[in-house]
Order: sequence, then C-alpha cells, then structure tokens
Amino acid sequence: MIVTVDETKQKIANLDEDAIDEFVRNKFKTLNNMFLERSNQLEKYVLSKKPKKPEKNPNETNEEYENKYKEYMAAYGLYREFITLSMSVINKLMNWLDELFNEIIQFFKNLWILIKAKAQDIATNVQNFVAKIAEKFNQLCNYLFG
Repeated sequence: MIVTVDETKQKIANLDEDAIDEFVRNKFKTLNNMFLERSNQLEKYVLSKKPKKPEKNPNETNEEYENKYKEYMAAYGLYREFITLSMSVINKLMNWLDELFNEIIQFFKNLWILIKAKAQDIATNVQNFVAKIAEKFNQLCNYLFG
C-alpha cells in the first residue's frame, strides 16, 4: 500500500512527541521486518534446492545404491553451481542495497538541510517584513512628529 505525504501528514497531525516517535519506530520496524521476511524467503528457496542424499535401502543392491549416489552427486554438482551463482547475486545485491541506503541517507540529510533552510528563509522573510514595517512606522513618526 502506497501512503502519500498528505496521508502521513494527516496521521501525525494530532500526535504528541512520543506518539510521533512511536510512529517512526513502527515504520522502520515494518521496513526491517519486510527485509528480513524477504531475505528468509530467499534463503529457504535456495536451501530447498539442495538434493537429498540417498540412503541405502536394505532391499537394494550396492550397484543400485551407487547409481542413486551418482545421480545425487550429479544433482549436487548442479546445486553447487546454483549456490555459486546465487551467492554472487546476493553479494551484488548486498552491495547495491548498501549503496542505495547510503543514497537514501544522503537524501534525508539533504532534505533536512533544505527544510531547515526553508524555515530559516521564512524566519528571515518575517524579520525583513517586521523591519520594513518598523521602518514605515519610524517614517510615519518622523513625518507626524518630526
């Protein structure tokens, strides 16, 4: 479910400090759980491809067991190939995620700087406005009483 900025703004509009902190913690907890759940799904899938080692059945001959074992070893060779490629993809994914999170952190830092600068611009504009009004009152006083 995609939540818009306006929806988030409405959700936190009437929350106190503690409730906003809890809102943030819950959002990150949800994010962490999603990553963990998806990672666990990948792990289970990869491990599920491991071939089952054959056990010797008392009713089968050594030759039959050796044939089953050869099939197992061939399948295990494919599994090793799968593990090699899968773990290479996982390593690349981990590096990509690390870079992505570094970019996201930098974006949040820049966003915070932008918000503070905007607030400072507003404060500066208000100060300038008040100074202009004060100057106008000063001019009026000088005009009337000067």
